Amino acid sequence: MGDRQAFAYAPARTLMGKLQRGLGSGFLEALATPPVTLHPLLVACITNDPRLDCHLDDREWFYGELAFRSGLPVGPIEEYLVDEASDVEEMTLTALWVLVHLAQRGADAADKILRGYVTWGPHWQSVVGDMGVAATSAAWTSLAGVLAGRASDADYLHLLDDEPYTTWATVEPAIAALVSRQRPPGRSEAPTLSRRATSDLLDAPFRGPATPIVEELARRDSKEDDAALLASLRSRSAMTRALGLAALSKRGSFEYVEQMAQMATTGQHPPYASRIARQALLGAPAETLLPLARSWRSSRVWARRNTALEILARHATEEDLGWLEGLIRRTSASRADQRFVLTEAAEIARDRFPGHHFPLLGRRFDAFTYSFGRRFLAEALAATEPSFSRTRAFTSLWDCQADVRLVGVGHVALDVEGAAERLGEMGADPLERSDVRVAAEQRLAARLSQPV
Repeated sequence: MGDRQAFAYAPARTLMGKLQRGLGSGFLEALATPPVTLHPLLVACITNDPRLDCHLDDREWFYGELAFRSGLPVGPIEEYLVDEASDVEEMTLTALWVLVHLAQRGADAADKILRGYVTWGPHWQSVVGDMGVAATSAAWTSLAGVLAGRASDADYLHLLDDEPYTTWATVEPAIAALVSRQRPPGRSEAPTLSRRATSDLLDAPFRGPATPIVEELARRDSKEDDAALLASLRSRSAMTRALGLAALSKRGSFEYVEQMAQMATTGQHPPYASRIARQALLGAPAETLLPLARSWRSSRVWARRNTALEILARHATEEDLGWLEGLIRRTSASRADQRFVLTEAAEIARDRFPGHHFPLLGRRFDAFTYSFGRRFLAEALAATEPSFSRTRAFTSLWDCQADVRLVGVGHVALDVEGAAERLGEMGADPLERSDVRVAAEQRLAARLSQPV
């Protein structure tokens, strides 16, 4: 399951719209809403997953914590799981994650539903893995023998090296046998990059990240290595050409910038070659790149327009300010096909125009349906909006995305009523993401260490 292009979001100013988007302001409004009003809205979100990008947008903590604090009955969620039993499109994952969150908070009813689900549900392995240590209780461990048959599927063997399987293996021989079986024998390592010939690095079938290969190629400076790099630019292989261009860029050589631009903005096979060429192009100096960016930023060719935005995030000047304001004004916060334009615009505002107020940026933050990308708008507001520390930084402490909560932790004014208390809560919450928890603890500790 990937993008959801046609989901009908409620208006951003409504409670339903805020809940669908996972906004911290919606979390706080929900807590002040009578359960009889809130619960139907919350169940509707849980059973009709509103995430735009189902791989990156997160609602587990947000809906799970609201369900826990408001005492949401879990019967409707169980009925939904049964009704959608096959779930080939993974539409029930949000509902399962909510139950996992509740179970980890100690909700017996949710725990019982999950223990039943893992014996028949298609996403049982996700439930068991997410439960982790919480699934080492006696009630869960009693299921180990039943689940051993399901875990024998080769697709699931990589899950067996962590809790709760390691605990289950101590009491269930079938699980112990699977854990032993899934550990592969040691494999001989490939030769290090420094021992491989330049031609081999350029021409061998590409596997793994490109950066170490590019860095190794850029370090080599013999005449033979130079000749090999130049020859690679004429190769029939797009990957070979891209690696050669990237190595030259790393060296600071840009006489082939036109070839970099061509490869970066046209389809290549494999597509990763275009990405490598784009990174090579982005290494060029501003005086080379800005004319390209200003001619491409309104292009109908997505690859050119996207590359232009990346260039401007690095090099935009006052000359580009009016264009950026217009871009933010024209770009929809609710259209799926414009979400990356808005995140790139936010990066440009953050990195190139700190201190300049963008009046519409806050409204775009509130209406944005791509919650994973909301972090970029939060960072832009932190850099450009004087009131951010007392407004959206505070509500961001309850945002659905941990990265947005992290921005809130770093920028909220601690004299805002409830801010310090919320940081203390975050720092002590075992279900909060670890880096957010640590940041909250450190922010409070720094405050306490300041002289009065």
